[in-house]
Amino acid sequence: MKILFKTFLFLFVSLTAFSCKAQLVQTVDDVKKLEVNKDRFIGKPLSSLFKEIKPEIKRVRFVPGPQGGLGTLYLSFLPDSSFRKSSEKNGKSPVEIRMRVDQHGINWDPSTRPQGHRFDFTKEDEETFGKMTLVQIKINNAD
Repeated sequence: MKILFKTFLFLFVSLTAFSCKAQLVQTVDDVKKLEVNKDRFIGKPLSSLFKEIKPEIKRVRFVPGPQGGLGTLYLSFLPDSSFRKSSEKNGKSPVEIRMRVDQHGINWDPSTRPQGHRFDFTKEDEETFGKMTLVQIKINNAD
């Protein structure tokens, strides 16, 4: 009976471990995979893309398009202050995900956020932008 139980437990743990799919982007160096696998995300809500990114997104910038048009969303893995310092120091911006999105009437205004944290990516941003539909994706400065 013990052998049967141990065998069953081993099989259950093994199947569970192998069935858990790893996220596409494990590190910032993997971010180029989003562009390579863009067909998996185009036409779908950004929430499906966010689920595939393990490194914490620190910075967000959204440029709305004309009313009812496409907007541009920028995501980075560095906080705003570090992003600017890195750009000034190297003369080159850090890795950034640039996406064209169907904005679905979402109005995102960083001026309503606390000074010094206007471009910090929050859980609320993830929910808000997660509703937008991805149209195009490009990775900037990923060598």
